[in-house]
Amino acid sequence: MLSMYPFRAFSEDGGLVSYGPNFNELFRQAAGYVDRILKGEKPGELPIQAPTKFELIFNVKAAKAIGLEFAPLLLARRRGDRVGSTPRLDHLQQFHRRQRHVADAHVERR
Repeated sequence: MLSMYPFRAFSEDGGLVSYGPNFNELFRQAAGYVDRILKGEKPGELPIQAPTKFELIFNVKAAKAIGLEFAPLLLARRRGDRVGSTPRLDHLQQFHRRQRHVADAHVERR
């Protein structure tokens, strides 16, 4: 079944496409929170943060198995040649930045 998944692991395990946050970056953000808390800041006063980096993962091997081809432009922008390579799609990241700013503005109004 053709499907899109929210986590990279699904595409690495045979799923066709996944799109979701970059967990390495989320862990870095969490480490920043821990650092600030250990330095004495109150957890309740720390700002809410949303993911800032997202990954669009194509499983080329799975696509070939079902006779599907991805657009050459998408594949040309990927990093590496292995299954689950991550292209940097600036327009998707810009969309999520705008969404995060809208969410931040909503939180500030409360």
